Amino acid sequence: MHEDLNIFVSPTEAPTFWVWMSGKSYCDGTYSMDRPCAETCVLEYIIKGSGSLELDGKKFTPKAGDMYILPLGSHQKYSSSADDPWEKIFVNLQGTAIPSFIKAYKLNNQILFNNCESLYPIFVEIFKKTKENLPTDTIMEECCMLLHKLFMRLTKKIEENKEMPEEVRILKDYIESHFSEDISMDELSSLIYRSNDYTNKVFRKYYGIPPYTYYLNKRIDMAKVLLTNTALNIKQIAERLGYKESHYFSKQFHLHTGMTPKEYRSLEKTKKM
Repeated sequence: MHEDLNIFVSPTEAPTFWVWMSGKSYCDGTYSMDRPCAETCVLEYIIKGSGSLELDGKKFTPKAGDMYILPLGSHQKYSSSADDPWEKIFVNLQGTAIPSFIKAYKLNNQILFNNCESLYPIFVEIFKKTKENLPTDTIMEECCMLLHKLFMRLTKKIEENKEMPEEVRILKDYIESHFSEDISMDELSSLIYRSNDYTNKVFRKYYGIPPYTYYLNKRIDMAKVLLTNTALNIKQIAERLGYKESHYFSKQFHLHTGMTPKEYRSLEKTKKM
C-alpha cells in the first residue's frame, strides 16, 4: 500500500471551503477505510481496479472509471478488492459551503457515478495544484474553481444521459464495458437491431463521432492512463486493452497521438518532474 498525499492543516475557525487532503492511493488487498461520522466530504475517482463501498448502510461496487461523492457527517466505509486492488485519485474537503455546493449542482441524491473518465483530468488538476509552491489561500481559491468545474461537468453528464435515447445508451454502455475486447461495427449494430448506417447516424448525433471511433478513442484514452499512472510495460498494456500484438497497439497509438507509447510515457514523466 502506497499513497502520495498533500495535507493542509485546517484553520482554527470553520472554513467556508478547504482542501484538507488530496492524493493518489496505490492500494493492496489490505486497504480499507471506516469513518463512522466523517468530518470530510470525500471525492474519489477510480483509475483502475475494483472494490466495495458502504455509505450509511447503502452498498456500492466502484470500479475503474467511476467516481463517488461521500458527504460530510456520513458513515463512510470502503475497501479495495484483494484480487484487483484500486488505484485512485481523491480530494477530501471541509467547509460550511460544501453541502451547499453539492445541493446547488443537484448531486446530493447520488453517491456513485459510472463511466466518468472525462472527469479524471480535473482530479489530476486538483492534485497538481495542491503540490504547487503557492500561498495556501491561493491554492484553496484555485481548487474551489476546479471543484466547480468538476461539478458542472458531472451535472452536464447526468443531464445528457437522461436525454439520451435508449439505443445510444446501449451502445455507449457496451463500448465502455468492453473496450478492452475486439468489437466490430457489425457487433455494435446488432445490439440495437439496426443497420450500420443508422447506428453511426444516431450515435454521431449525440457524440459527434461514429460509435466505432468512440470505441477506438476509449482504448487510447485508457492506454494514456495506464502509461502515465502504472509501471506496466508496453506489452502488458496492449494485452490489458485487448490488443493481440503490442506492435499493432503501438501503431494505433501513434496514429491517434502522433507519438509512440514509449514517447508518450517519457513526455508525461517529464511533466511531473
